[in-house]
Amino acid sequence: MADLPAYSSEPFWLSGTQGSALLIHGFTGSPYELKPVGQYLNSLGYEVRGPRLSGHTGPIEALLSVGAETWINEVTDWIQQLIDSKTSRKLVVASSMGACLSMIALSRLSEQSQRSLEGLILYAPALSLSLMNTIGGRIANSPLSILMPDHQKYKGQRRTPREQHGIQSIPFSALKEFETVRKAAIDALATLKCRSLIILGTQDQTVDNVSTMRLFHEWLNISFDSYLAQQADHLPDLSDARHTIHKHIEGWL
Repeated sequence: MADLPAYSSEPFWLSGTQGSALLIHGFTGSPYELKPVGQYLNSLGYEVRGPRLSGHTGPIEALLSVGAETWINEVTDWIQQLIDSKTSRKLVVASSMGACLSMIALSRLSEQSQRSLEGLILYAPALSLSLMNTIGGRIANSPLSILMPDHQKYKGQRRTPREQHGIQSIPFSALKEFETVRKAAIDALATLKCRSLIILGTQDQTVDNVSTMRLFHEWLNISFDSYLAQQADHLPDLSDARHTIHKHIEGWL
């Protein structure tokens, strides 16, 4: 992973003239988790924007001061700005909870607006979670949540760009907001009308790939494409599989 970009939690913008791509990161993450694919799309000529969701990458108090509706409104505004832009090629790429937020935002827009997008690329959409994460979500919505210690994403010193990424300790009260987004995204599935590509990692221990794909097949009323990335986990774009994923995306476009 030596060729990963230097870590930065800051939003980024890359100029281009052959289209526009909006990149939306996941829960407790940062724009960095999609920066490799952003750089790749930029090499294809896309202008790329990687904004940061409110409350992310700062002190935990900032995350706790916002919630699901704030993030949904932000992403809806960002996608509307993309749709209103003059470029003919408009692409949304989103990761994990960002994928869920994108689906909710698009469900609030007209079918004509949705179909104006060149495509929607969903990395590890967090619709159905692994057993332990499902249990965590249920605890987050119960009185037990106030008794539980914060969830630790990493232990010890974080040395690599991948480990530096995102918030290390997550209170259960914040997980409750994530659960609100996840459930709303499932409800939004039936309203999606834009061309979609779903990318899953074989080593993902956060998302239940089988159940997630079942939801897409059951509720999505249009055809979609999917790609299972070998040896990729919940952040496929920070894994060694990203180069193969990028080539697949280019072929899909």
